Amino acid sequence: MGNRSAGCETGLAATQHASGKYAGTNTPREIVAAALGNALEWFDFITYGYFATVIAKLFFPAAGLTGALLLATATFGVGFVVRPLGSLILGLYGDRVGRKNALTLTIWLMTVGTALIAIAPPYQQAGWVGAALLVLARLIQGFAASGEYGSAVAFLAEKAPATRRNFYVSLQMSTTMLAIVAGGAVGTSLTYALDQAQLESWGWRVPFVIGLLIGPVGFYVRKHVTEPDLLTDAERLSTKAVIAQLFAAQLRTTLTAIGVTIVGTVAFYLNLIYMPTFAVRQLGLPLSAPFMSTAVAGLVMAVCAPAAGLLADLKFRPVILFSVATAAIALLTYPFYAWLIRYPTLTNLLLMQAALAIPMGTISGLVPAVVSRLFPPEVRSTGLSISYNIPTTVFGGFSPLIVTYLIGTTANKAAPAFYIVAAAVLSLLAAMMLPRAR
Repeated sequence: MGNRSAGCETGLAATQHASGKYAGTNTPREIVAAALGNALEWFDFITYGYFATVIAKLFFPAAGLTGALLLATATFGVGFVVRPLGSLILGLYGDRVGRKNALTLTIWLMTVGTALIAIAPPYQQAGWVGAALLVLARLIQGFAASGEYGSAVAFLAEKAPATRRNFYVSLQMSTTMLAIVAGGAVGTSLTYALDQAQLESWGWRVPFVIGLLIGPVGFYVRKHVTEPDLLTDAERLSTKAVIAQLFAAQLRTTLTAIGVTIVGTVAFYLNLIYMPTFAVRQLGLPLSAPFMSTAVAGLVMAVCAPAAGLLADLKFRPVILFSVATAAIALLTYPFYAWLIRYPTLTNLLLMQAALAIPMGTISGLVPAVVSRLFPPEVRSTGLSISYNIPTTVFGGFSPLIVTYLIGTTANKAAPAFYIVAAAVLSLLAAMMLPRAR
């Protein structure tokens, strides 16, 4: 990888330059293997976000209209409580036992969580049993997802050709966006094909049943990939040594990685996951409207992520592209939200989400490449998992709950925009701490 595209080089990039041993080992099978787990995770997450109002009515009716929605969003967020612990356990598993084994474990755990949501009985049939199953499912999914990202990104980074590393790593996020598009397409189809009674009776379960099909396919594909040579040749550190590396010797690196991840996490959860609830409850739009707009936004991001990765390989330093995109988020988010709140139409919602998806896609494509370069192979999976899941838990996962509360207490519908702008400022400050190219 040339100096033009290197934000900072660690053992991975340096080794790839020095020898062709690790270059060009990526295959379509390995790209698919890395992508399928995140695809299942986000297909389920986007579906839950789409049907949050339906789930609130079915599983939490005793709490009243606002209380039910708060409980539904809290149940969504509870999976993030276990993410810091899961990122440490599964990240260490990926570094010590191997990326392949970690990816195989996480795909099965996420499948179990999806199955529990698909079969959970509503309140009228089983009281709080269904809600308890939803909480358990989200805990399992959150634990699995906490290790999925780190292992998948490390796997792609270590398999990628040296001159296309940013591009290959960005494909992981691109396929995640395609899963969101698929979730949007399924949600839109269901809302057009079924009436409200059918959606509440069985229609909301259909996407989760579809998600179950990804699990066996992901296991089969991941079973037939090989470990990256970089990990095979790297020293396997003890748990204590990995923790000491990340939270003592490389503490500044870990904090910087956490910081640059904040903006993408917050913008993603509010502009995509929370948007259906916001559009229906705050703007009075039909349920099909945010399904369509989020699918369009996901498609734009799916294109922008690899495009940004390729630009970072060919011409621009990743940190420069990241900083420009983050600044765009900070400057454009509030004007777009204010405009949409004043003129709440489907067309305007489509335009807003498509426009913001351009910098969001750029950020999503570049953050994995930037952060993976910060950590050496022996701690890379753990470092990636921790730096991704801490901001996801603290700033992202509970953001729908936080802005729902803020809107309710302040009566300011633009609360999501202020939250996103604050996150962008934090990430810009962190980007200034990134090491310069050598």
